Amino acid sequence: MKRHKNTEWNATRIPNGNPKIAKQLLKSYARNISTLAKKSSILADITSSGDISLSMDTFDDYVATLEKLFVIQEAAWLTLVQTALACLKD
Repeated sequence: MKRHKNTEWNATRIPNGNPKIAKQLLKSYARNISTLAKKSSILADITSSGDISLSMDTFDDYVATLEKLFVIQEAAWLTLVQTALACLKD
């Protein structure tokens, strides 16, 4: 596997190749990990600074690509949250 010489995260496989958007998305995911945050809340968090403009379709593309690259895995924590909620109902 060829390594990149620069230390900046390579976002060439992300739509539009914008590492700033990918970085903000990952920060927002980290803040909302193990919660039931909606996609719209995460998108609002990413765009709240005004520096980034992002549509829901492009957001979905970023998420899908990061999941394919095994950077994020939504289903893993979602099952744990659902199990905890089921236990609370009993």
